[in-house]
This record gives sequence, C-alpha cells and structure tokens, in this order.
Amino acid sequence: MSEDPGTWHLNAETLRDCLAGLLPAATAWSVEAHLTECERCRTLLARLSTADDARRQRLDDGWARLAAVLP
Repeated sequence: MSEDPGTWHLNAETLRDCLAGLLPAATAWSVEAHLTECERCRTLLARLSTADDARRQRLDDGWARLAAVLP
C-alpha cells in the first residue's frame, strides 16, 4: 500500500495479489474495507482484472494454436 498526501491508495501489486487470493486474511480484510470507500482503487482493480482476463485469453488462444499443429 502506498501513501498520498492526505490519503492512501492500494498499489497494483497488492490489488493483483487480492485478485489472485494471495493476501493474508488481515490484509485482505483491510483491502476490502478500503475498496468499499475508494473509487480510485476500485477502478484500478477493475482495470487489472480486465487486463488479467485479456492475458489469460491470449494464453489460451496460444495453447489452442499450438495444440492444433502438434501431432
């Protein structure tokens, strides 16, 4: 988590760990509590989630292309 003057926001690494379910319980609770009040961090979380979905789709597409050419 990083600090800005007057407030703090979650960094991308923390939000990615949140999406992956990698945060310790106490940290996850803090992140979830922050997200209920912070539109900026909710927006970043949504962007990261969408980017992760796109990356997964590209990976799946790549595996499918590879499987199609393998004997």
